[in-house]
Amino acid sequence: MSDAPLPDLSTQNALELATTVQVAMFLAAVLLAGGFLADRSGYAGLLVPAAISGLVDVDAITLSVGQMVGDLVEGAAVAGLAVFVAAAVNQVTKLGLLWALDSRSPALKVLPAYALMALVGIGAALALR
Repeated sequence: MSDAPLPDLSTQNALELATTVQVAMFLAAVLLAGGFLADRSGYAGLLVPAAISGLVDVDAITLSVGQMVGDLVEGAAVAGLAVFVAAAVNQVTKLGLLWALDSRSPALKVLPAYALMALVGIGAALALR
C-alpha cells in the first residue's frame, strides 16, 4: 500500500440551488444540441450529444430523446440507440475513473459485470431493430 494521500472526493448537496441550476442548464444544452443536430444530420446527429452527455450522466439524454419521441421528432429505435450510446460511454468513463483513481483490482472486478451489461444492451438493441 502506498502512503500517498487520497484525493478529496467530497460531493455537493444535490438539493442546493446552484447544483440544481447546473443540472438544468446541462439538460437544456443536451436537449437543444440533440434537437439541432437531429434536424441537421438526422439520427446520426443525435448520437454525438448522446456520447457527450454519457461522459457526465445518462439522465439528460434519456429525457431529451424521450421528449423528441413524444414530439415525433425521432423514432423509438433511434432514441434507444442514443440512450445505449450514452450508457456505454458512461460505463466506460466510470470504469476509466475507477482504474485511474483507485487501482486495477477494483476495475477488473467490475469489468465482467460491465461486459455483461454491454452484451445485454447490444442484444436488446438488436432485438428491437
